[in-house]
Amino acid sequence: CGFISFADKVIRRRLIDYMRKNKNDNVHAFTYFEDKEEHLVRMMDNNYVQREFDKMEMSEEISALNTELSKFSITFNELVTCAPKHMDSRLMCIGVARKIADNREVNESMKKTGNIPLNDLSRIADISKRTVGKNRKYIIALSLIMNSNLDIIKTYIDETEKGGRF
Repeated sequence: CGFISFADKVIRRRLIDYMRKNKNDNVHAFTYFEDKEEHLVRMMDNNYVQREFDKMEMSEEISALNTELSKFSITFNELVTCAPKHMDSRLMCIGVARKIADNREVNESMKKTGNIPLNDLSRIADISKRTVGKNRKYIIALSLIMNSNLDIIKTYIDETEKGGRF
């Protein structure tokens, strides 16, 4: 149930972003078209096709993330329940995940062991082991996303860093 609501939210936001981005692309004078109804039907079909493509693209990214998370025994339901509730905690986790993603040695160690290497992490980030342990699954998921080609999902991390809400 948590995954469905997460996927629904991501797809809705992606559609809204797409619509905002392209809302002025199809502006023409009415005299430009011989048959306005035919043009409207064609525009609706194009928008429908684009929306379906975007849904399919998002679905593929979610599936790829699910596969990657399963290697670490993490499910979407667990991510929903363990995600930090407060924005400052989320931002802290994003910062830690970014340090893991940017440090090849720590990242490789995490992928090899399936866990966050706390000793290596404490060397590159000033954070307590207890804080990392409490948010371990969330931090792992974020670092996997950051080191992937899941561009749609990455935008939600970027938006959160800019002060938006996930």
